[in-house]
Amino acid sequence: MRKTDWESVINHIPVGRENAVTRQKLEALTGNNDRTNRQAILEARSRGIKIVSSSSGKGYYIADNNDDWRMFLEEHRRRAMSELTIYNEGMKLLPGNYIAAQIVPVRAHVRHLKAELPCDGQIELEV
Repeated sequence: MRKTDWESVINHIPVGRENAVTRQKLEALTGNNDRTNRQAILEARSRGIKIVSSSSGKGYYIADNNDDWRMFLEEHRRRAMSELTIYNEGMKLLPGNYIAAQIVPVRAHVRHLKAELPCDGQIELEV
């Protein structure tokens, strides 16, 4: 996405919860479809712009306080944990020899153990 694309979308997103703009109105204002607007919002968030949306359908707005931003993040954390639960329960339904069931995210596991990389006995290959 070009810089001007995400910037043009956020120019139509107001500051403050009371000024939230719905997805439909944002489509009308930007001339973009919903998917394009959501991609632009994702890009803007990755650049540090605190664009809030809620599942209650009030619309998008730029947070003017940290409480709104924290509530937004907490809602997404709960949603992510719910999705992870669905994934984990679904993995249990696969046959035991299914390769994905054997995958261990090594870095995450090592971090979980609070071990420092590299581990004893680990070799380093030069490329």
